[in-house]
Amino acid sequence: DHRRDHRRDHRRGLGPGGWALLAVGVFAAGVLLGLDRPVNVRDEVWMLWLADRVGHGEVMYREAYNVTTPLPAWILAGLVRVFGTEVLVLRLVTAAVLTAEVLVGLAVVRRLGMRVGGQVVFVLVLLAVATPAVAWISLYSALAVLGGLVVLAATLAWVRDASVRAPYVAGAAGAVSVLAKPNVGALAAVALLVTAAVVAVGAGADRRRAVLADLGRMAATAVGLVAVAAVV
Repeated sequence: DHRRDHRRDHRRGLGPGGWALLAVGVFAAGVLLGLDRPVNVRDEVWMLWLADRVGHGEVMYREAYNVTTPLPAWILAGLVRVFGTEVLVLRLVTAAVLTAEVLVGLAVVRRLGMRVGGQVVFVLVLLAVATPAVAWISLYSALAVLGGLVVLAATLAWVRDASVRAPYVAGAAGAVSVLAKPNVGALAAVALLVTAAVVAVGAGADRRRAVLADLGRMAATAVGLVAVAAVV
């Protein structure tokens, strides 16, 4: 119908060049906003301490204390081995994750038909977490939120387009969210289950079986990745 055509044309308004410029702009803003921020002793110093110890061979959870799941520490440990144990390294990778959050989140709200003004507000709200006024933002929280946003994007593709790849993407992104910060990953899983229940209600028997099969694929993907991480 006319509304659907309008939304399709609206989504076409931002081409590859526009997305690239947006990514560069958001990353630059994230970096610049962090330059004058005081060091966050609770999160940044601890994350660098943990990454330095893990990067130099100590065993996480046995020799180096970690309050959350291991993915952020693994990523940062690899980076500090190459670039050194510097706050700037942590802030650059956090800015990169924030940039990915904005791009994925913006793609989702555009898919939902949000108007340009709402999209601008959405981007500004995500960027707000990088300002000195909200200095609590951490790499593990940013990674978990990014995983949740990818779950949302995959769920939309699953519901609207019947994408066969979406269940696997949703499962993998959910695993990333859990491996970054379990409570955020759990929220993403609950949201996905609620969506599946809504889709199944009133559907025919074949559709309900298909929903259950896709949920099984999502769960198998997520559990498999978390299990691999647990034995690494």
